[in-house]
Amino acid sequence: MSRRLATVLRVTALQEKVARGAAGGTLAAQERARLAHLDAVAAVASAGALQTGTGAELAEAADGRALRALAAVAARGDLRTAQGERQAALARWNEAQRRKRLFEELQARTLEAERAKAEKVAQALADDLSAARARAGK
Repeated sequence: MSRRLATVLRVTALQEKVARGAAGGTLAAQERARLAHLDAVAAVASAGALQTGTGAELAEAADGRALRALAAVAARGDLRTAQGERQAALARWNEAQRRKRLFEELQARTLEAERAKAEKVAQALADDLSAARARAGK
C-alpha cells in the first residue's frame, strides 16, 4: 500500500472523529437551547393574569410580560438555530464516515491487488526454479 493512501486513510479517520465530536457538541447545545426555551415559555405561563393596580404598576407588569414573551421568542429562535446546526453537523459526520469507508475499501482493494501480484511473482519464481531444476536434472 502506498504511503499516500495510508496517510489519506489516517486523515479521513481523524476527520471522521472530529465530525463525530462536533455532532455530539451540537446535540448538547441543542439540548441547552431546548431547556432554555422551556424555561422561557414557563416564565411566560407563570405570569398569570394582570392584577389591579395603578396605571404605572399595570404598565410595569405588562412590560415584564412583554420581556418574558420576547425572551421566549428569542429562545425559540436559538433552539431552531441549534437544531439546524445539529443537522448540518450530522450531515458533515455522515459525509466523513462515507469518505472514510471509501478509502478503507480502496485500501482493502489495493492490499488485495498487492497480495495477488506478490503471489503471481512467487508462482513465477517457483515455476522458474522448477524449470531450472528440470533442466539441471536432464
